Amino acid sequence: MTATSEIRTIDLIYPADQGLRDNLQWPTNEILKLNLEALNSCNAQLACLLDNCSLPENYQLARASDGSPCYRIINEQGSGYWLGKRSAPRLAAKTDLERLEANQCSMAINGFGDGYTIKSLLARLAAFQAIFVLEKDLVTILANLQLHDLSLYINSGQLVIIHSDKPFEQLTRFLSENPGYQLIEKALFCHHLSEQENNQFNLNTSAAVEASLKSTTQIHQDLTEQLSKYVGKDPAKTDIQSLTIANIPCGNNPADQIITRDLIAGFIACQVNCCHNSFDKPSNATLISQGQALLKQKPDAILLVSSLRKMCKHPLNRNLPIISVLPGLTEKLAAELTPDAMGDRDISICPQKCIKHFPEKITASQLIPYQYMVNTELYRPLAADEYESLSKQYNISNSSPIIMLSERYPLDPLAYNVMLHSYQNMLTQGCQAVADDPAGYNSSLESFYFDRARKKSQAKIADDAIKDSLQAIFSQMAESVCQDSFGRAVLKHTPNSLAVYQWLNCQPEHYKTYNQPEDKPENWLNSPLHNSLAGEISDGQILNTLLNSARIAVFTSARGKVTQLMLNASAAGCLVFTKAHPQDNLADGLSYVFTPGKEIITFTSPQDLCRKIEFFLTNPAKAAEIATAARSKLINNFSHKHLAEKILHKLKLQA
Repeated sequence: MTATSEIRTIDLIYPADQGLRDNLQWPTNEILKLNLEALNSCNAQLACLLDNCSLPENYQLARASDGSPCYRIINEQGSGYWLGKRSAPRLAAKTDLERLEANQCSMAINGFGDGYTIKSLLARLAAFQAIFVLEKDLVTILANLQLHDLSLYINSGQLVIIHSDKPFEQLTRFLSENPGYQLIEKALFCHHLSEQENNQFNLNTSAAVEASLKSTTQIHQDLTEQLSKYVGKDPAKTDIQSLTIANIPCGNNPADQIITRDLIAGFIACQVNCCHNSFDKPSNATLISQGQALLKQKPDAILLVSSLRKMCKHPLNRNLPIISVLPGLTEKLAAELTPDAMGDRDISICPQKCIKHFPEKITASQLIPYQYMVNTELYRPLAADEYESLSKQYNISNSSPIIMLSERYPLDPLAYNVMLHSYQNMLTQGCQAVADDPAGYNSSLESFYFDRARKKSQAKIADDAIKDSLQAIFSQMAESVCQDSFGRAVLKHTPNSLAVYQWLNCQPEHYKTYNQPEDKPENWLNSPLHNSLAGEISDGQILNTLLNSARIAVFTSARGKVTQLMLNASAAGCLVFTKAHPQDNLADGLSYVFTPGKEIITFTSPQDLCRKIEFFLTNPAKAAEIATAARSKLINNFSHKHLAEKILHKLKLQA
């Protein structure tokens, strides 16, 4: 493919087109590349779809009647219509801007159209505004990203593209997961749509905003309550130098705020004074202004999550050390962490496995690796009166002594085959093997079934993206079957003893209870555990209260490693059961944190699980001994206080 595409003059019914005979070039491929690079950082799934998409042959690049490059869609009769159905898109965009009221709000628009109005609006946006484009047609998105360089606005978060068959559900989800965005107050009128269609779009957008507002309000409320327990306390006098840590969580999303909350808890445990602030998307300009507000509090250091590369480009105050928490480190991010971007006193904290990605010029004094950490200030055994108060507050009435925490719904495995008919046989066989022998499941089965499928020509996997997707699907499927198999055995052996909860990762929401089977998602009905589903839980005080309601927490999705959820359960005082795995004894495996039999219980088969559950339910003193040993191990070796102490030690040496 060439770097540019030819703009041809097409003989159309519009008289103004007749005089445009010059064959100018337009860099469609270069523009698309810039847009996809920007889109990949915020919506990799859509970027992948666009990268594998191409325009139909009847889309022809031409000059519209006002000279604007645009696509003409040609029909079989040789005539057709312009992209966006306007023959003078640039002039029409100017008229649109004159009609729109100038207000400081985020906006939604039904479809890209020809993109000229959207691009003109973006150029006039305030730093904190955004435009949400709801577009069902992938080809229309591709055509626009070939016409207009929107990479700057995509990178800053001021242009959000919602592509889905159910766009308003995705819009609700996006606003809920990114609560820093200013809520949409205006739905733009599209001239190519009827008044009824525009009114319906406006109503649907308002409903999506209202739904996300409820979730967003709860997210902020939960996290604010949790942070208020740490921030603002008067530090006690200790031999540690008094420091003020100013915090700016990156992107104002729940996952980063939870990381912030846990590290702040560690600093407070070290008697360090912390102040907390979060900035609004979509603008980095807002980051600068709120950073300047933080500096007025005269902090000794600034704590960031994932945003060292952004902050170092702005002169907040390079005399201050920046503590950057990097939960995951990609090679692209590592390449940006150059010595020039990092000050001599800056500190980066990242998982041990990510250290290898750092440039060689970054000194060891600027890095703090960590393996496993848990907020032992938040996750802890509750006193009887405190538990009673919180259980009433969160409507927790669980009387089951055993809790099974699932990171995924227990789905009917064959439900995944709807869009993957060519792989149905392979997936069915793989799933059946796990169902027949759940105790023998481990991740190596995934490769086994893919290799067998290729040898038998049951499937041709030429595209790595498809292969990765299928592996993820198979993994989820197998874990669901594995959970169902063990759960079924527990229910049969000890009826009414098990409560199943779905883990919502980093989405702090109200505790939910499904009272009737019809309230459950349709796919749950295929799971033998659906009648045991107690609700959905999330990170924070709700989860800690729920863990305090049970004596045993069971995890069936064994990977040979400790998960954050297992750490939280142990810190809360639960006796943790996890399925044994061949990699348990590796350097970074389960044994790195817990000693099986002394601090955690492993099981191999449904029968083994039931036998051990019965033993510990009838021997509560032994169960309490192991649970106490596990919590002591976490407090002494894996709490965020230890991470905070390492940071303070480096800061003290620098000072």
